[in-house]
Amino acid sequence: MSHTPGHDPLVHTHLSSYLQRICDHVRLGYRHWCSGTIRVDKAAALVRKFDRLYAVGRSRHQRAWARHKGEAAAVLLLYAPTVPGTADTAEADDDALLWTLLLTPGQSLAQQLEVLHDAGTATGRVQVRDFELVQLPRAGQAHSAWTWRLSEGAYQGWRAHLIDTARRSPWLLPGQVQRLARTPGFAGCRVQVKKLQQLARAEHQRRMPGQAVLALPRVLYVQRLASGQLRLSQLRRRYTAQTSCAANTRGDRTCH
Repeated sequence: MSHTPGHDPLVHTHLSSYLQRICDHVRLGYRHWCSGTIRVDKAAALVRKFDRLYAVGRSRHQRAWARHKGEAAAVLLLYAPTVPGTADTAEADDDALLWTLLLTPGQSLAQQLEVLHDAGTATGRVQVRDFELVQLPRAGQAHSAWTWRLSEGAYQGWRAHLIDTARRSPWLLPGQVQRLARTPGFAGCRVQVKKLQQLARAEHQRRMPGQAVLALPRVLYVQRLASGQLRLSQLRRRYTAQTSCAANTRGDRTCH
């Protein structure tokens, strides 16, 4: 299979844009997927491997031609939860990248070499952290739409957390609903967040009768974001600089 020499993919630095691109590709027929995590210093080798085996470096037109010939088209999406030099404080290993490999139906070595899931099945939904990609009905529309929502485990975890907070420390509920409102505003997530907010309000009133009704922050819609903010090579240089800086600091040298 042909590959793209020097393929240097974009890396998403916002979770919402990463989820949007996964959704975009699944909607276009990239139903088969697998995912994982990898250290930044090993990511380039993974990209080269996937490009050699599955041609993830092809352009959009090249992928369309491959599909026309009966081959599977493949894309590799990368997400960096934390980026050196920013204020990002995601709950993840500092040097870990999340990756998702997506393929269309067709001939591909991935069918033999990877454990692939079908995003269109209940047991094969794309999972990223606390979120899952699902098809849900749209009001006034004949066809359902792809959207992200909290997984059942994450949703039930939030329910239990809010109820426990109301029982033990109800004065902390305003901060919890503010945190909940920062969930990426995909249609599926918005429905769940509003239900959880109403639960928090009801529990607050039950535990603190006579107090003002719990104010609920607005649940925002997710905005369309760019496909990626950094090239993998740029991200790797930042991590290399950060590592060098940390080593110099331990040696009482100044970092610039």
